[in-house]
Amino acid sequence: MWRTETFRPIMSPVLEEFLHRVDDAAAKLINMEDYRRRRLLFTTRKIDKSWRSAWERRKTECADIYEVVDSSTSTGRAER
Repeated sequence: MWRTETFRPIMSPVLEEFLHRVDDAAAKLINMEDYRRRRLLFTTRKIDKSWRSAWERRKTECADIYEVVDSSTSTGRAER
């Protein structure tokens, strides 16, 4: 059973574009990790349950995706 919360945000073109960019980046990360783990399962017959392996690749294999997310989240915010 999945529990979901539904809400309707007040959308502006800027917010809509931001959400699409973050959504696309998140989907790409999930698909990359799923593909990597499936490939590992079929070649080694072992299941990779470690979050560390994904965390260590975040700045190498996934750097372009993190740049999209970082640039999206910093848009319109004051520097700290």
